[in-house]
Amino acid sequence: MAFSSIDDGKRTIAWTLADGSGQPETLTQVDGRPTSWSPDGKLLAFEKGPRTQSDLFLWSKPDGAAPSGPAARPFLQTQHNELYATFSPDGR
Repeated sequence: MAFSSIDDGKRTIAWTLADGSGQPETLTQVDGRPTSWSPDGKLLAFEKGPRTQSDLFLWSKPDGAAPSGPAARPFLQTQHNELYATFSPDGR
């Protein structure tokens, strides 16, 4: 489960296991709102602004079981708001 978090006064995107076991871990140090995991769990879509309103970004899970730092890249940036990105069930 991914969520926005405020850590030391800075908003980040973090994750934790949905069953509540384990501790939350920061995925990326950007001010964003997560929207959808890819079906294989390797990509997380999130919204980030305000450079050009809200834009869509993708965070890539590094190889291995646990995230190890920022790996976010822009997916769609226009002068309009891009919101609520959702992966299709087949991952496309």
